Amino acid sequence: MDANFSHHQEADDGGATAKKAAEKPSSAAAANRLLILISLLGAGMLVWWAAVFHPSNRQLWMVPLGLLLAGTPVVVLLSVFASDAGDK
Repeated sequence: MDANFSHHQEADDGGATAKKAAEKPSSAAAANRLLILISLLGAGMLVWWAAVFHPSNRQLWMVPLGLLLAGTPVVVLLSVFASDAGDK
């Protein structure tokens, strides 16, 4: 009878551990959020340059940097999602 008690106790502990894991965001989700944030910052830089500096063609360094920041995370996210889709 003690064996059944310990088995149920282990099952209860496993459920609690799974519940804690579900509450804590995974590192993959955090990385995805960071990549989306970087992409939005790059797009914001491009919009800022277009609104403020484009008429006078000043601060041209912002264009390639904005394109890099806006485009690279999108390519990374697409490649990560594509590699995850192949595993399922």
